[in-house]
Order: sequence, then structure tokens, then C-alpha cells
Amino acid sequence: MNSPQIYTKPDLLSADECDFILWVADSQEEWDPMPGSFFDGKTIDFFTTLQHRRYSSPFLQRLSMQVYRKIQEFVSNRFMESLNLDFMAVMRLEQGQSQIPYAYGSPGDGRIAGCVLHLNEGFGGGVSYYPNLNATINARTGMAQVSSADDVHAHGVTEVTEGTRFTIVSTWTRNETPEAISGNLKKMGDYLAECCSGEQPTVVI
Repeated sequence: MNSPQIYTKPDLLSADECDFILWVADSQEEWDPMPGSFFDGKTIDFFTTLQHRRYSSPFLQRLSMQVYRKIQEFVSNRFMESLNLDFMAVMRLEQGQSQIPYAYGSPGDGRIAGCVLHLNEGFGGGVSYYPNLNATINARTGMAQVSSADDVHAHGVTEVTEGTRFTIVSTWTRNETPEAISGNLKKMGDYLAECCSGEQPTVVI
């Protein structure tokens, strides 16, 4: 690798769009259980759990599809190849929590990149850092950051000292999108085409 592959894009989502997703995600206390994992109680799957939150609606589903497409376009353009989604979730880190550095992928798994889309700012701490590259990135509402999935680009988050840090985390691969995700995307697309085809989109891509 000739140079670090870390890219940012401000305002991929508007502040209002971030606030709405965050509000839906945080409207109930129950987050996805992953016993024995760092992610236990810290994530909400973007295309299953989030869509069944209180206040879920066609508006949320339409926005979720647009978020998926915007991130896919950003990541694919930066890595100059068409990449497919294999994980996407809203993630929270509460006061006192941090994330140790980890690589988004492992050799031979086909995973190329990981993306963090920041839903809020104004919390204390919670800085993204890449220890192998001596790089840090501060959160900005609506900003996306994408980096390679290899060990060189292992990514961590410093301790949140005040408030709660919310992001959308996704990973991108050369492999086909897993059937569970592609099936949910198709169902959502078919539903929106049937019930909302005459409505103007919230975001024009």
C-alpha cells in the first residue's frame, strides 16, 4: 500500500436526517443482544431491528434506502470498484465506553472497506483513531469516514467522557451481499414502490 486509505465526506446526510434516524433508534431501550461480544447492547441492525422500532414508518424506510445507496456510492467511488454491503447497523457508545482498535476485515474474506457515518456530535471524547497511521478524526454530524479493511487501518474510538456517541457502521465487500440483507432490501424496495411510488424522495441521489 502506497498511502493510507482513509477518506471523509462531510454532510453525506443532513442534520435533520441524522436526528430522525437517531430518534427512531433511541426510542426504545432494547438494543440487539450479542452475548459475549463487545457489540452486546450497542447496535441495532439497520434493515431489521431499526425498521421495527417504535415510530418506524415508510418515511424511515425510504430514508434508510437512500442512506444505503449514498454510502455505497461514496465507498465504491473512493475504492474505484463496485462494492456490496455485508453489515450495517446503528451503533452507540455511552459515557465510559470505548472501542479498541480492530480491522474491519481479515485476509481472504473479500471485505474491502468499513464506513462510519456520524449521527451526532457534542459528546465528550469518542474520537476515531487509527493507531498504525497516527491519525484521528473528530465526529461531525452527517460526515462519513471510510477506510480500508486491512490491519494497517485498524480503527478504534477513545473513551466517551460525556453524552452518547451514535454512528451508522457498515462494511463493504467484493462478495455478493448476504441473502439476509439482500432479501430485506428487496422487500423494502418492493414495499416502497407499491405504497410510495408517487411521493418525492426525501433525498435526491
